[in-house]
Amino acid sequence: VVGFGAEAAVEQLPSADARFSRFERGLDLDGTDLGRALDVALDLIPPDRQGSVLVVSDGESNGRDPLPAARRAFARGIRVDARPVTRP
Repeated sequence: VVGFGAEAAVEQLPSADARFSRFERGLDLDGTDLGRALDVALDLIPPDRQGSVLVVSDGESNGRDPLPAARRAFARGIRVDARPVTRP
């Protein structure tokens, strides 16, 4: 689990027990570095393993361009799914 706002941080490493209860770190909600978050998530998947990434986001990105990270995922055969959320 990678939380992201202005910066991205690993909240929980991949494991056989994929339960996640809540985020522990505070996020700077004034920024959304989706590109960095994708890079961090992709780095958690070993090169010799299959994987997928689920992005839960309001769709705004004002950090690095996420397209290079998405292309890297595609090149590795890693599926990236998105679930939109609205900001309160």
